[in-house]
Amino acid sequence: MGNWGQISMTIMLVIIVALLLICSYLIFILSDVYRIIKQLNMIINDPTNQKLKLHSRNVLIEQLARKINILLDKHSKNEQQLFKLKNEQDVAIHNIAHDLRTPLTVASGYTQVLLENSNLQSDDQQSLERIEQNLSNVSEHLDLLLMYNRLSENEVSLNWQKN
Repeated sequence: MGNWGQISMTIMLVIIVALLLICSYLIFILSDVYRIIKQLNMIINDPTNQKLKLHSRNVLIEQLARKINILLDKHSKNEQQLFKLKNEQDVAIHNIAHDLRTPLTVASGYTQVLLENSNLQSDDQQSLERIEQNLSNVSEHLDLLLMYNRLSENEVSLNWQKN
């Protein structure tokens, strides 16, 4: 029994040492993960082009940090591209609306002049009134499009009122 007692004590000691080593390694990895989370929280709360700065002895943690930095770069590039596309869309909407406004105004003016002519037949009068109404509708839609554009550019804000 003496030998078995010594062997079992040795085995228990080896198991305890192994468990301590595993726990130390897990604590080491968790501290790296905690530093990654802390840096990511700072990057999320204060959007910058900052990347993770982590020097770890663990190869997997280093790979994780590199992959996260690649994702941060892609996200930053996507945001820049989205911003550029949004600006291009805003300029296009603005230009199209203004390019359409001039011919609409001219056509509406001519229609109003013709409507003031009392020598028109009834059918012609009705046709001109429909044309004027349609021109007015298109003009209102252009106004709405420009308002949407200004709202999306944050040039105008809405003031909600209770009725």
